[in-house]
Formats: sequence, C-alpha cells, structure tokens
Amino acid sequence: MYFIDNKQYSSLEEVSNIYKLPVSTILARLDQKLTLEEAVTTPRWSHTKVAVNGEQFPSIASASRYYGLNPGLVRSRLANGWSIEEALGIAEHKKKITCHNNKGKIVTVQGVEYKSIKEAALAHGFKPRFISNRVNRGLSIEEALEIKPFPTWFVPGKGQKRIQLAQQTKQNREQEESRTGLRLCSCCGEHRPIFNFHGKKEKASRCKDCVSASFLRYKYNISLAEFNRLKEQQRGLCKICGVALEISESSSLRTKNVAVDHCHSTGKVRGLLCSMCNKGLGCFSDNTASLEAAILYLQESRAN
Repeated sequence: MYFIDNKQYSSLEEVSNIYKLPVSTILARLDQKLTLEEAVTTPRWSHTKVAVNGEQFPSIASASRYYGLNPGLVRSRLANGWSIEEALGIAEHKKKITCHNNKGKIVTVQGVEYKSIKEAALAHGFKPRFISNRVNRGLSIEEALEIKPFPTWFVPGKGQKRIQLAQQTKQNREQEESRTGLRLCSCCGEHRPIFNFHGKKEKASRCKDCVSASFLRYKYNISLAEFNRLKEQQRGLCKICGVALEISESSSLRTKNVAVDHCHSTGKVRGLLCSMCNKGLGCFSDNTASLEAAILYLQESRAN
C-alpha cells in the first residue's frame, strides 16, 4: 500500500495514473532518496510555469521558443544556477570567478598547518595551481600532494596524458581479468566470473544478477527477495501447468521461457509462469469468461 496526503493507493501504477507520471520516473526519484510524496509532487520542466518581464508562460519550453532559444539550452542553464532572465538571454549572466589558488584557505598536512594551499604546495615542491586543481576535482590535500594514494576514480594528468593513463589503467584491468577470469561488479562490488557479465566484445560493468534484480525493480516493482519468495512458494514450477521453470537457484537469472506474470490494470505481480501459459493468458486478455468458454468448447469437442 502507498499513502500520499493520507490517501491510500494499492499500486505504483495507480499513483502513476493519478499524478500522470511514468512509473520509471517515480522509481528514479525514489532512488534519489526522495519520499513518495516528494517524488510525485516535484514539478517537471514541462509543467513549470514561469513569469518573464511580467508575462506568464505555461512552461519553460514555451518561454524558450518565444525568445528564440532551444529549450534544452535554457533548462541546462537553469540547472547550473542561472536565473530565468539570464537563461533566456534577457539579463547578462555574471560568471562566478573561482580562485584556483584558494588563497586564505587554511590546510593541515601531516599535522603541519599552512595558511593556504599555495603555501602547502610550495613547501612540498609542487606548483600551487596544479595542487589547487586537484583539490577542486575532489581530492584531499594530502592526496593532491601525493602523500596518500589517489582514490580509484581519480586519473592524474590532463589532455592526451590523461587519456593515455586511462587507456593504460583499462589495459591493466583487462590483463588482470584475463589472468584471474574475474571481473569487479560496479553495483554489488563483488568479483564474479567474466561469463557472468553481458556483452560479447565489451563486457558490461554490472553482473547479470544485478542487471536482473534491477529489471525486476523497474519493470515489475518487486525486489529480489519478493521474487525469491514467489519462486519458493511455487517450488520452481509454473503456477498453471506445473512445468519446471528455468531459474537459477541462487539468483533471479532465468531464461526467456520464464515470465513474471502481472495484472495489466493494477500492475501487481501474480506469479511466475512459463512463457506458453503467459502468452495464453495474454491471448485471452485475462478474460475469465473467454477462458471458461474455451474450456466448454474443448469438453464438447471431446464428448463428440
């Protein structure tokens, strides 16, 4: 059950229809740590009314076209902190000047306090701008001064040198993967066999288990635990014909012959079926009267 403004909803599809938002958008906003109420009430660009020079516009796109600008450009400017007048070119945008030397910023390196990053850089034999740029990119002062090792996401250098270092890092990773036969999943953080990743030439960064769990989340709005509970309840068998379903014992990996059956009106998952039974229900449009008529038809034909 879902509650918004003390009103109860039975499924996300119902919430989606009421608030006229795609389910994928609601799920994406929930993944951004928003509450359900915030996820459905956060205004979209297309529904954001704006007032420019005393004139009302129903959306940012309409205001952009009125002033002869691309709506995507205007939205990008607004996302970067521009005012609506600056984004539409009516007012001049004042650029924020960043002090690369970070003057007056007191830093401490290995217990020694320096009045600025410039002073710390010169004391350790580095150019101040070089160290300041590293700090602006997210490194701590000790990482920037190469006292502590760089984090895994940081590739030193810039331009062609940075590209070469990135290529070398990728080559080293691929050599290690070919030697061990394992690859690090960017989602679960575990080393898994190479064959457990999608892709023929370029392997995916997420393992098949994580991709499958993510698909269940966004397509059917059920967790991996809920899927496993259904699998255990049905003992790995189709809920209609009883044929054994081709599902991995330790994960949600399954073949194309396995279908997660759900109600198209409410979006609720009803069970796990083989593909033939799922297609049969689809052909009859989940109409019980048509299914009963088909049963009578078969019984009569057998009697004759």
